[in-house]
Amino acid sequence: MENLVIMKERQAVTTSLQVAEGFEKQHKNVIQAIEEKIQSAENSAHYKSMFAEGVYQDSRNRNQKLYYMN
Repeated sequence: MENLVIMKERQAVTTSLQVAEGFEKQHKNVIQAIEEKIQSAENSAHYKSMFAEGVYQDSRNRNQKLYYMN
């Protein structure tokens, strides 16, 4: 699990992609779990402050969604 934490805008964060790779999970499942947390009524405002949506380019040069997590 190399480089699980990165610096983004002077804050230590990780990404959903790094979590998926580090824990050998499918990225789509990590995204789904994050979005379920964000959309849940319970603690929704708290979760929204923990996750920021971003994009990365996959191996086919397509833009794909990821989340930054603090």
